[in-house]
Amino acid sequence: MDPMAIQVRCFAGAAAIVGGPSVTVTLAVRSKISQLREAMIAQFPELATLARQSRWAVANDFVSDQFELLPSMTVAMIPPVSGG
Repeated sequence: MDPMAIQVRCFAGAAAIVGGPSVTVTLAVRSKISQLREAMIAQFPELATLARQSRWAVANDFVSDQFELLPSMTVAMIPPVSGG
């Protein structure tokens, strides 16, 4: 299968780790969020804990690990938030 490019928007500590507010990850077509997360961890190992604790969103909706990505999608990695 041809690869597809997925743009991942990153915030706070994740943006610092990847070097900016977004990163493009190349995946196989029909990859899922879980595969995107693991590809990001492979590319940025120091992102591992944060990536596994984050929620993932597409088009302003949170999605599960089994959500199937489509070519040219933009995904947001939403880190855990604390505060009161």
